[in-house]
Formats: sequence, structure tokens, C-alpha cells
Amino acid sequence: MLLKTDPELIKEVQSGNKDAFNEIIRRYEPLISSIVSRYLSDEFFSQSDRDDLSQEAAIALYNAVMSYDILQSEVSFGLYAKICLSNSLNSALRRRKRQLEADRVQLTEESGYLDDDKASDAGLLLERVDGLLSDFEKSVFRLFIRGYSHRFIAETLGRTEKSVDNAIYRIRSKISSKLL
Repeated sequence: MLLKTDPELIKEVQSGNKDAFNEIIRRYEPLISSIVSRYLSDEFFSQSDRDDLSQEAAIALYNAVMSYDILQSEVSFGLYAKICLSNSLNSALRRRKRQLEADRVQLTEESGYLDDDKASDAGLLLERVDGLLSDFEKSVFRLFIRGYSHRFIAETLGRTEKSVDNAIYRIRSKISSKLL
């Protein structure tokens, strides 16, 4: 029995052949393991996250197979798959970091990181501006009044620093025009 080439397998997968995808997974298992192992060394992932990351990589590989154009010849499937896997796991890492930071912020709020006077002032201010601000502006405001940097807020909320800067400008404008 002759082994099928990647383009032949990809065409079969794109036509709905699940067995062909299983063969792709088998062929690219070393690539998946290598990339997943690289991310597991990051401080935000524990060894117990291996299954989740492997599953994320398998989904990324499937998406790569489904979106790969077998008629083009500029980029091999192996390179394309490697890029797709890396991008997918980078996104997973960013989501994980944002979630951990959001959890940390919530724990900080719940543990009374702000002293009682500041917490009550911040709570009163939040109540007064609640109707004025968009959901994004509220999120920015909550982090901003706790003293977090624009960069930290941007990373936590998955936005650019410029969008955070603009939100802070809008928040200040709304507060000064409506409340002061």
C-alpha cells in the first residue's frame, strides 16, 4: 500500500473523510508535541494543561487542513500547519493570561486590597458613573482607579493601549461634564 501525500490526505479531509484526518494527526503528532511542549514551559501553564493544549493544537491542525489551498505551491502544508498551531497556542496563552489576571483582580477586590475608605469612595464613584459608561469603559475604569497601568489594562482586557487611552479620555470627559 502506497502512502498518500499530504495534499491527497488534505483533499480527502476537506471532502469529509475522518480517517484521512486521523492520518494527518498521526503524521503531525511530533510537530504538535513539540509546539505544545514549548508552551508548557511558560509560567502560566502547568503540566496538567497538556491535554487542553494538545486539544487546542488538534483543532488548529484541523482548521489548517480545512483552510489550506492545495492548489498553491508557495507554502508547504507543514509550514502552514506550524504557523497555524503557533498562532492558535499564542492566542490560548493570551486568553489564559487575561483570565488569570482577571481572577487576580477579582480576588484583590474581594480581599479588600483597597482600604475601607478608598473602597467605599471607589464604589460610590462606580455607582454614579455606571449609567454614563459603556461596558468597556466600566472595565477600564475599574482597573484604572485601582492604579493599574494602561499597558496592564490593555493586556488584561485584550485591547490595545491606544483603545485604553481613548477610553480613559472618554471616561474623564464624561465624569467631568456630568458629575463635577
